[in-house]
This record gives sequence, C-alpha cells and structure tokens, in this order.
Amino acid sequence: MRWISFVILACIGIVLQTTVAHRLQINNVSPDLMLIITVHYALHAISPDAMIAAWLLGFSIDLYGSGRLGVFAFGFGVVAALIVQLRDSMFRDHPLTSLFVTLTCAWAVHLMAGIHFILTHPNAPRGIVDVFLYAAYTAMYTAALAPYLHWILGRIRGPLGLLPAHRLRTRRLG
Repeated sequence: MRWISFVILACIGIVLQTTVAHRLQINNVSPDLMLIITVHYALHAISPDAMIAAWLLGFSIDLYGSGRLGVFAFGFGVVAALIVQLRDSMFRDHPLTSLFVTLTCAWAVHLMAGIHFILTHPNAPRGIVDVFLYAAYTAMYTAALAPYLHWILGRIRGPLGLLPAHRLRTRRLG
C-alpha cells in the first residue's frame, strides 16, 4: 500500500464528504463517502494496512466535527477488522459484494454513533427509533453509491498500491 496515495485519497474524500455529499442530501441524510473508501481498503489492502487506514479515515471524520471524538475511528476500525477476517470468503470485485458489505457496515457504524450520542447527551432530540431510521437511511444511500465508487477506486488500484483480489495471500487452514 502506498501511504502518500492514501493520504491524497483521504484528503479528496474529506473534501468530497464535506462539499459534494452535503449537496446530495435528501431529507437530512447524506452518503458516507469515507466509509466507502474504508470498505474498499478493507477488501483490497493487506491486513495491518487496511485496519490502520480505516482507523485514520474514521479519525478524520471525528476531527472534522462529528462531536464524538473516537466514535467513528473505533467504528471504522472494527468494521475493517471484520471485513479483513471475512474477505477470503467473498467475491471482492463483485458489485453486490460492495453493496452488501457497505450497507451492513454503514448501518452498524451509524447506529453505534447514534446510540453513543443518545447515551452521552441526556437532552438528545432524537429517540432510539429515529437513530435506527437515520442509520438505515444513511446506510441505504451509501450502499447505493458504493458500487460506482468501488469501480472508480478499482480503476486506480495500481497507484493506490492495492493488489488485485487474486494476488492477495490467503491464510492456510490447519
């Protein structure tokens, strides 16, 4: 993995997340582009690099102003660790894989962040049902864009230093 390329991609992702994603809002729900980048790295980077990259992407979301320092860094790190453990049993380059993995990961991360917000802010304006629905809508919107962004990221996999799926090392059982 090339870290300079990763930093450039992360900066582009932050700019797109803060500008374009807010323009794409539908009823206060916007896609999580940084999570799509995290899922792509978790599917295609070597194990330690994927988890470090996911943590850094989540931490950048926390620093941007989520108001919950460490929540997204933890969530992105956990999601990347789970994907790394399960990716050998997936068709990594298939659009349905990117859609389903992004859907479940986005839902889990945003649900966790919403629950954390409710627990840490006693006067939170949202209830658990609202948090559940917001996480579900965000996950669906993010997953709808995921195959397209994964396709773009797949085209620049060489400059990013990510190996194709068939060239990654697999673990031997036994």
